[in-house]
Amino acid sequence: RVDVMEASGTVLVQLRYADKKLEAGLGPLQPEGMGMRIVRGLVEKDLSGEFKLWSDEEGTTAQVRFPRGVGAHLAAAHTEEPPRKRAGRLAPVT
Repeated sequence: RVDVMEASGTVLVQLRYADKKLEAGLGPLQPEGMGMRIVRGLVEKDLSGEFKLWSDEEGTTAQVRFPRGVGAHLAAAHTEEPPRKRAGRLAPVT
C-alpha cells in the first residue's frame, strides 16, 4: 500500500508491505546494502528530507518525508534528453 500526503509544506510518502519483515541486518541503524544507501542519499541530499524504515508485527514500512517543491528541479532534469553514448563514454547532448 502506498500513501502520499501533504501538510504544512511537507510531503510524506509511505510504503507499507503487509506481512513482510525486514531481513536480518537491515534497519535504520544497521549496515545497509547499496540500494538502501542510494535511497537514503537521494532523499537526504537531493530532497533535503528524511528516510525511515521499520518493521513491526504488521509488516514493514518505508517512509520518505521532504519539503514540498524541493524535487521540482529533479523532475525537470528527467524531461531532458539523456546523454548520448560515444565510444564507451557518456557525452553531453549538444
